[in-house]
Amino acid sequence: MNKQKLVLNWLRKAKADLKVAEDELKTIDPEYNVVGFLFQQFVEKYLKAFLVANEKGFEKSHSIEYLLSICKEIDEDIEKFYTEDLIALTQ
Repeated sequence: MNKQKLVLNWLRKAKADLKVAEDELKTIDPEYNVVGFLFQQFVEKYLKAFLVANEKGFEKSHSIEYLLSICKEIDEDIEKFYTEDLIALTQ
């Protein structure tokens, strides 16, 4: 799969995770554990799309902190996304 298709694939999957999470939050009794998992997946996939787009390799990982640290090597402004809430999504 070429780089552009791989990036678009990551972004499409991330968008689907976000949509399902947002839809679940609109229900009468949302499953917050599922919403949290889907938000984590959204962020993870979005960061991986960024890394692939910038041709930066990464190990298989679900760690938001790890992925952010690699993204920071590409763009130091990523530092502003290092928040406890974002990092906590991994857990």
